[in-house]
This record gives sequence, structure tokens and C-alpha cells, in this order.
Amino acid sequence: MSPEPQAAQAGQRRRFARKYLTASLLNLVNMLLAILIGLGLSPYILRAVGDRLYGLFAIVTALSVWFSLLDFGLGTAVSRFVTVAFSEGDADRVGKTTSTALFLSLLLATGCLLLTLLLLPVIWYLEPDMANLDTFSAVLLLFGLAYLVNFPTNVCDGIIAGVMRHDLNSWRLILFRCMNGLGCFLAIWFGGKVIALATVNLAVNTISFGIVYYLARRVVPEFRFSLRLLSRSRLLEMLSYGRYVFLSQVMETILLRFGLFLLAIMVSFEAATPYNLIIVTLAGHGRTLFLFLTSWETNWLTHLLASGTSRPVREAGSGEGEAKFCAVTEEFRESCRLFWRLGTYMAVFISFGFIAWGRAFIERWIGPAYLADCGALVLLMVWFGLCYGAGRTNYQILLATARHRFYAWSNAAHALAFLLLGVVFLAWGWGVFGVVLAEVLPGFLIQFLIIPLYTTRIVGQSLRGYAACLTKAFLVSLLAASPGIAITACFVEPSYCRLLLLGLACSILYFAIIGGLGLTRDERRRFCKLWRRGDAS
Repeated sequence: MSPEPQAAQAGQRRRFARKYLTASLLNLVNMLLAILIGLGLSPYILRAVGDRLYGLFAIVTALSVWFSLLDFGLGTAVSRFVTVAFSEGDADRVGKTTSTALFLSLLLATGCLLLTLLLLPVIWYLEPDMANLDTFSAVLLLFGLAYLVNFPTNVCDGIIAGVMRHDLNSWRLILFRCMNGLGCFLAIWFGGKVIALATVNLAVNTISFGIVYYLARRVVPEFRFSLRLLSRSRLLEMLSYGRYVFLSQVMETILLRFGLFLLAIMVSFEAATPYNLIIVTLAGHGRTLFLFLTSWETNWLTHLLASGTSRPVREAGSGEGEAKFCAVTEEFRESCRLFWRLGTYMAVFISFGFIAWGRAFIERWIGPAYLADCGALVLLMVWFGLCYGAGRTNYQILLATARHRFYAWSNAAHALAFLLLGVVFLAWGWGVFGVVLAEVLPGFLIQFLIIPLYTTRIVGQSLRGYAACLTKAFLVSLLAASPGIAITACFVEPSYCRLLLLGLACSILYFAIIGGLGLTRDERRRFCKLWRRGDAS
């Protein structure tokens, strides 16, 4: 490649990197808003509706999450395909991909609504004496209507992410969080219950779709809904790629939310409430925060592959979505090593926050009656800090190289083991702690040992080098967390103000040490130049 195209490509990557950094900070703001709004509303709603209706609402929400997976990974697939076409400068392929994806999302959304309508009479037939059956049915129907806008919204999100405009998605999500939080607060304030909350969810999602559709049309002029642009080959390729994303999402949802069903079936609806509050809601915010901060990694790695850093080699008879990439260069390998370290730094900090401040926060948030389940939260966060950071980076690598089939089947094994162990531990009377233990035991084996054996081969990194990279990152993280541990031991108490000040102080200390010890001089120099000027050399 001549010097001019090389310089242009390097400048483009620097601009992309700056947008990624901006998007990461906006995602951080978005997730902090989500955490503050979610944690603030949860006790407010709990007091207004009671344990039983809150547990019922949590079950319906979990059902809606299951139905939302029936987009078969389309949002992730369209993001990757648009990234490839955009990086190669193929406008015609961008138009066909986006139009076909939107059409398919509308079909799938209609199918989900019909499935919801079919489920309602089944529930009425099987559980005619169920308490609050009318409320359950109305809320489920409202969530079913929301699919008509949620699926196309995911596609438009993927289109915007595909052209590296994660910052626009972040701004929209911030607006969405504020609207949804305000709507839920007003609904309860004026005497509404769970039906009012479901109505607010539908209304805000509809507005959100209008915004994201407008943004997608602005940043991708080739995006327009036209039957003439429908492509059967595009559709089959996206479904081929997305089916393993779908399987991964199903298994992750089992791991995160199926404990609700196990507790509701084997214990009671009331038993599902602490699990939903502490594990699904509170710990779930930690997972979601991490995912938002690192969601751009797949597009970045895919861009490196598609723009010439690596040469795509397509096996005979495979579609684009199943392309196999090989001959990765040192630039791609360095990016993976950096992402492994950054993932570990973020995961350890999130884990430290939950372990250090979780008990005090829960006592202030929902009361000392729920402190009995703090041990389950600590266990989950220890696993999170050890495995989740590098594990998610490995997933991003597999997505970028279209090797995510391996992750999907590994996740399936994890979910199956979780279900079997969860039933056994609940039968032994271990409650919420048993459900969490059922997730952690097989998760450590799969995320920490099995998946890295495969991803290191793809990246061309030795296992010893991978282990050394993570060990160093983990030790630096523990060193960076040490001042926070000392400060927390002296000053922690169940007070929102005290916990907020502790969080700010520990965050500053932690990331200052990470910036000094956890990044190389060249990495620090590059980050500083990216912030000063998007086309810095």
C-alpha cells in the first residue's frame, strides 16, 4: 500500500478511535443514569405495589426479555455487516443490508406479538385461579406491543454502530433513560401500578424508535426501507451469522434471569423478589455498565479485519457471515492484548465497588431485611472480577472473526450446567446463594480456562503470553484498588452521601494508578493525542 492511502487509513482509524472514546464516556454517563434511576425507582415502586406485584412484574419483564431474543441476533449481525461494507466503501451493499434487516425485523416483531397473543389464552386456561391474573395478562400484552418498535430499534442501533457512530446511540440512550425514569416516577406518583409502568415503557420505546430511525437515515444516506432493495442472499447471510449470536443471547439470559423462574416455581413469588433486586437489578447494572463501555470493541476489530489489517479468507460454500479471517497482523494482536487488559481493569473495579459498598448500600436502599443475600452478591462479584473482563473481550474477538459459534456452544454448556445445579442447590434449601453458585462454578471453568484456549489460537497469542497479560493486569488492578479498600474500611456506612463520596474518591485513585501503571507510555501518549485532536499523528 502506498504512503498516501496508508496515511488516510491511519487518520480514519484515529478519528474512529476518538469517537469510540467519546462513546465510552457517554456510555458511562448513560449507565450511571440507569443505575441511579433504577436504584432510586426500585424501592419507590416496591413500596407502592408490594412484594407480590413487584415479583409478578419481574416475572413478566423476564418473559419479555425472552421474547425479545427472537430477533435472532439481527442487531449484532447488521452492525457487523454494515461495518464490513462501510469499511470497504460498498454503498450498494450497505443499502441492501440495512433495508433487508429492517424488513426482517418487522416480520420478527409481528411474530413475537402473535406469540404473545397466543400465550394469553394458554395462561388463562392453565392458571384460571392465579392471583392478579388480569394484571399479569395486561402487562404481558403491553410488552408484546413493545416488540413492534423494539426490534426495528435494534436494527437502527446496529446500523449507526456499523458506521462507527456509537456516540449518537449513546446520546439517544441517555435521553431514553431520562424519559423512562421520569415517566415511571409520574405513573406511580399519580396512583398507577404495574400496568401504568408497562404503558410508560411502550410509549417511551415508541418515541425512541422515531429518534433512532431519524438518526440512522441521517448518518447512512443509503438506508431506506424499499422492497426493491430486499436481498435474499443478504437475509440468509445475516441469519446465518445471527443464529449463533441468538444462541449466545439465549444462554446469557438463562444465566441472568432464569433463577427468577426457579425461585418462583420451587419456592415462591416472594422469594424471587430479593433475587431480582440484588442479583438481576443491582449486579445486573454492573454487567450492563461493563458491556456498554466495551460494546464498541467488536466494530473496531471488524474494521481492522475488513480494511486490510487482516486478509479475509472465505471457505468454499460459506457466506460472508461465516468468513474466516487469518494472517492477523501485530496491530490486531496488540488491540486484543489492550482490550484484555482494559477489560480486566474495568471488571475488577466494578467487582471491588460491589464487594466494598454493596452491604452498606443494600441496607440503605431496601433495608436490612435483605442483607441475608449479600453473600450471594459477593460470590458473583468475585467471579465477575476474575473472569468477566477478559471473557467478554474473547467474545468480541469471536464475533469480529465470525467464530462466535464456539462461544455459543460454550455458553449453552454453561447454561445447562447452571439449570441442573440450580435445581439441586434449591432442593437443598440454599436459596439465592445456591442459584448464584450454580452460575459461578461452571462459569469459572468455561470463561477462565476453555474459551481462551480457542481465542488465543485465533489471535496468534501464546497461552503463556495470555496468562502473563491477565496476571499483570489483575495485579495492577489489585494495587490500584488498595487505597480504595483502606478508605472504605475506615469510612463506609449506609449513607448515600458517604457512599457517593467514597465512590468518587476511590474512582479517582483507582484510574489514576491504572493510567500510570496499567498503560504503556505509548498507549498514554496515544490516548492524550486522541483527546486533543481527532487527526493527531
